[in-house]
Amino acid sequence: MRLRPAPDAGSFYESFSDLIFGVLAIFVLLSMVFVVLVQSGGRGGEDVAKVQQELETQKEAARVAREQAKEKLLESRETARQLAQAQSQSDALKSAIQTNSLQLAIAVDRTNSMGEGLKALIETLETFADVMAQYATTLEVTIYAYHESQPARYGMKRIHPRDKDSGRSLADFSKFLAGLLPTSNGIAPVTSALREATGSFADPGSFGGAQVLMVVGDVGPFESGSAVGGAFGLDVSSEREAEALAVVRTWRDGSPRRRVIGVYTDKGCRKIEQDSRLEADAVCHASQASREFFRKLCLMSSAERHCRNISEDAMLVPLFRAITK
Repeated sequence: MRLRPAPDAGSFYESFSDLIFGVLAIFVLLSMVFVVLVQSGGRGGEDVAKVQQELETQKEAARVAREQAKEKLLESRETARQLAQAQSQSDALKSAIQTNSLQLAIAVDRTNSMGEGLKALIETLETFADVMAQYATTLEVTIYAYHESQPARYGMKRIHPRDKDSGRSLADFSKFLAGLLPTSNGIAPVTSALREATGSFADPGSFGGAQVLMVVGDVGPFESGSAVGGAFGLDVSSEREAEALAVVRTWRDGSPRRRVIGVYTDKGCRKIEQDSRLEADAVCHASQASREFFRKLCLMSSAERHCRNISEDAMLVPLFRAITK
């Protein structure tokens, strides 16, 4: 995502001056024709009238040309204003980033119900990485896609701007994202995933930048056993939730530059329920408790008003908010 370069002011003024000189040329040419015909005596007043009529026609053409030139000038001014505003917003974003370095860790559920959530996350991260690689002095990202038997990991790696490494690091990141697909049914081990993700950050004493943890899923830390082995259990208890939240809170309290984003997505599991005509909450296990769990994650860093509707449709906003606080 790159901002377009500012327009060349010289090229516009050259175009505008060409229009003005063109209008003046029409007047000069017609004046010369008119003078010659009148002085020649020609065929009397009838020819003079024709020339006068032609002159009026050309005057109208010149007026239209002036109006078009004026419109072009106004359009160019508006374009310049919009580009200046975009540049101003870009500069504001750059100055709002509190640090020259950023580490981002994403813990995301990759069980079968996460189709919609993973798709939205991939689109969000590709945009975010491309933009932030240009602004941050260093950008490092890690992803831990959790599943009871088929987890996927992208170790903490630096992503460079495209012009620094010919886009190789962004291409490597995009390649991993392209393979980040939901896999079979299974338990989503949320608590162990949080330990894995929080343990991937550098020690804040040796890392002076911002560190952001993003957790994306459709179920809280309430599942147990093994769905693959047929011994699935569901324990919606405050103790299980408290254990998971404590892992994140302990990590967050390690530095004032640490932020948490909780994103609850249930479009995928609702779609499975609808397509399979299953009973409500047959796939979205403990949906109300799970939604509340992700809201509590969000509240560790954000105000209440920012933690009610974070979903797969709005992942990019909390990411930028987290790094510009």
